[in-house]
Amino acid sequence: MKWHAEIKREQFGTLAMHVEWAVMAQHAAVVAKPARSIARLPAPVAIACCVAGLLFAVWLTPSEPMLGPMMTGMFLFLLASWAIVLVRRGQPRSRAGARIGRQVSRLLGRLERALPISLDYHFEGGKVDAIGKRPGIRARSIAAARAVVAVDVVALFRRNASPLPWRMIFQPPPELIAELRGRGTEVIEVTEAPAGYAEPLPVARGLR
Repeated sequence: MKWHAEIKREQFGTLAMHVEWAVMAQHAAVVAKPARSIARLPAPVAIACCVAGLLFAVWLTPSEPMLGPMMTGMFLFLLASWAIVLVRRGQPRSRAGARIGRQVSRLLGRLERALPISLDYHFEGGKVDAIGKRPGIRARSIAAARAVVAVDVVALFRRNASPLPWRMIFQPPPELIAELRGRGTEVIEVTEAPAGYAEPLPVARGLR
């Protein structure tokens, strides 16, 4: 499977907006599911375990002056980490959208500096190779837990909970989307910003 993609300087703002839509859709999919700890426990259960461990560490400190403080620090770190996760998950979508906009701006910085670009894509053996003078992209697998198709870009996420894509493929043909589905990848298609994000949604940003 082969196809050609061109990204001109005047197209960058619209492309960046589409990438934002993809990352917003991923964020919406992540927060729609209950947060779970590394041990696959629901977030409230994991936090309760951390609190219990912290109380035990405090009780242990007088008799174990070295082990007690170490355990206290560990459980405090775990509690703080979960607090950050839950605060972000409960963040209003409009605020999350603004944060996503900043993340995408950093993510696309290298691409923006390389404009205009012309890429000849070649898909074979589960890998997509993009041949072009700028930017250099090696053949990489399309393996992903989730793919978000936003008009003219496919954002591939390694894991269902990944906040940012590990790879983006531009102007993909329908056959590539079918290939992703055939490989068991969850595919989400969006043609606009998910409801509630970055209201009002900024217009195509263009170059800064």
